[in-house]
Amino acid sequence: MEDINNELIWILVNPEPIKAIFKKEVLDLDHINVASYAVDSINDSVTVAFDVRNFPTTPPKKWLAQKFNTVRIMLKMYDIEVINCNYNFGFKDTVRLLLDKKDGVISMSLVKEEDVLFFKIKGKWLYLDKIEAYSKE
Repeated sequence: MEDINNELIWILVNPEPIKAIFKKEVLDLDHINVASYAVDSINDSVTVAFDVRNFPTTPPKKWLAQKFNTVRIMLKMYDIEVINCNYNFGFKDTVRLLLDKKDGVISMSLVKEEDVLFFKIKGKWLYLDKIEAYSKE
């Protein structure tokens, strides 16, 4: 199977669930809506949950049965080195998710469409914590 989703699949430690659900479709990481983010100082991790704009062409049967239309992805980064946050944003803002990996350090940024950075973290490991779907009106 060919890799999808640009940097997300290459950087994730466990990309298999995204590959299984989206197959060869590309996730639209340029237009996500952040649902939440949490900093866990005890476990040295940050979790970011967001909704993607596109829905898989062939979703899991239970998603179809329940008439879900929105996918939420939760990413968790461990061994945090840097956190930068600008609180001048709203959770209804559409943002881009930018990922990069250099010299063993992963950089994850959330950027408003006007190229205003509002959240950036750097760490060593990026995991898919959860992928789920729900009905959004």
